[in-house]
Formats: sequence, C-alpha cells, structure tokens
Amino acid sequence: MKVLALWAALAAGTAVIGLIPFQPAPAGAVDGPLGPVAALLAVNALAALVLAGLAARLSVAGWRRPAILFAVLFSVETGLSLIEAAFFGDFVKISAAGLAGMAIAGLIRSAIGAVAAALLWRRPAEAGVAGVVRPTLLTGLSFVLLAGLYVILYFAAGATVAWTSEVVRAFYGDGMGIDPGTLALLQLGRGAVWTALAAVLAATMRGRTLTVAALVGAAFAVLMAAPLLYPGALIPWPVRQVHLVELVLANFVFGGLAVLILRRRVS
Repeated sequence: MKVLALWAALAAGTAVIGLIPFQPAPAGAVDGPLGPVAALLAVNALAALVLAGLAARLSVAGWRRPAILFAVLFSVETGLSLIEAAFFGDFVKISAAGLAGMAIAGLIRSAIGAVAAALLWRRPAEAGVAGVVRPTLLTGLSFVLLAGLYVILYFAAGATVAWTSEVVRAFYGDGMGIDPGTLALLQLGRGAVWTALAAVLAATMRGRTLTVAALVGAAFAVLMAAPLLYPGALIPWPVRQVHLVELVLANFVFGGLAVLILRRRVS
C-alpha cells in the first residue's frame, strides 16, 4: 500500500506539473512505445518502486530523510540528465528556456516524491545499529578513482551499446563536433556527483552490502533511464531506446560497484 501511495503522489505531481507551461513544446514528431498517460503511469511506478527501496532502508531520521531522497531523485532523474542535454545541445536542439523549465519541473516533482517517501517510511534516528556499515574508503583518492570509474563505464557502455547503433551514430553526426577530451572532463564531473550520491547512500542505508548495492544500482539505472519512455520530440525513439539500455547497464554497474567498494569492512 505504501508503494501505491507513493506512486499516486508521484503520478499526481507529474500530471499537475505537466499542465504548467514551464517551457515551450519542442517542434517535431512525438514518438515512443507508450502514450502520454501510459508512460506517466509506468515511469512513476518504476520510480516509486526504487524510491521505496531506498526509503525503507534509510537509517537517518528527521529532515535528513527527505533531503537525501530529494538529492538522489533530482540529481539522477533531472540534474545529471540536463547537464548532458546541455552539452549535446547541438543535436538535442533544446533551448536554455527548455532546460530551465525541465529543471523547475524536476525540482517540484522531486520535492513531492522525497517528502511523500519520507513520510510513508518514517523512522526514528538509529545510532550504532547492528549491520550498518559506514563507508571506509571515501578518501580524496578513492573519490577521484570512483569518479574515474564512472567515466570508464560511461565510455565502455557508449562504445559497446550506443555507438554500435547506426541510428545513434547518425543522430550525433558520427561524433563530428564532439570533443572527446571535453566530454571526458564533463563525465568526470558527473562521476563526482554519482560518487557523492553513492557515498551518502552507502553510509545511511541499513542491510546487507549486496542488497544495498543492488538497490542503489537499480535506483541509479531506473531513475535516469525510465523517463526515456515518455513520448518526445527532442530525441527519436530509436535513439532513446538504445540510450535506455546503455544507461541501465552503466548506471547499475557503477552504483553497485561503488557501494561494494565503499562498504568494505575494516578488520
């Protein structure tokens, strides 16, 4: 019942936000595997499932619960995606007003989802709970190494999944105009955000390390990839569906590995 309530809150919030003209509608044919209503229900159902998994295992109380959930939901679902959309603006054809509108809509929806999840899975503060493993390797060096790991996984998934697709290569002009060095630096910055999120979740979630790793990996994968199911005109569906597979693989592996590394026990 709690998951259904969270799903309803997310879906209602998304529907209401969709009625507000935050940004001009993009020109072009709208395509996708689902209609607007079906996509709204499916995307929010997936978000509710992974958000519930995180909220149910958070060991912190008070304002920190919604704050952590908001940071994860907004960063993964909206913020990190918009950073990349801005970089690939010549191909995606989205205006600054469009990016700002999506950011505002994401802020509102993430606030609704985070508060709803925190209220549905309320928990008193727990200090020294058995089984909680705090991060032991988040030094400056490990932070850089994990951010670098994200860059490696990003380019590996791009090379083995996205760039093997002819439609993806055509959409991005066969890579002409994309500077690899600049892209790598951008992904290193995004990797730092991913690492910070993984570190917070690894520190505050209860349970077996493998379970937490799977939950964090699933959240990173689903929250970023699921919105690609919405009908849209910015990126054609044949391109989006390849990116969907690419994101699920890279984000799940990174989230899981980051938690496994950060939650190693010290003897």
